[in-house]
Amino acid sequence: KHHKKHLVLDLHFENMVKNPVDYDAFERLMIQREKLLESIDFCRKNHIKKLQIIHGIGDGVLQKMVYDVLEGLTNIEYDSDGFFYHQSGNVEVKFL
Repeated sequence: KHHKKHLVLDLHFENMVKNPVDYDAFERLMIQREKLLESIDFCRKNHIKKLQIIHGIGDGVLQKMVYDVLEGLTNIEYDSDGFFYHQSGNVEVKFL
């Protein structure tokens, strides 16, 4: 049986667009949110069991958006316990 690898999504904005300076903070966050939702949908459609989301360590706005999106989803597992206690630049999502 074909074993599918996990997917890695890097949400660092400079890696997502050609001219990052052309976007304001709200536009950046909305583009990152859309990319996150597209990647989750892709994983589900293609039966990929793990998604590693790299949000980095900054002011916490992107990290909060990622966790807010994940909280609204069903049939997934991720580490939500250490959100404010340890600053990790990524989160691993498992699809059930």
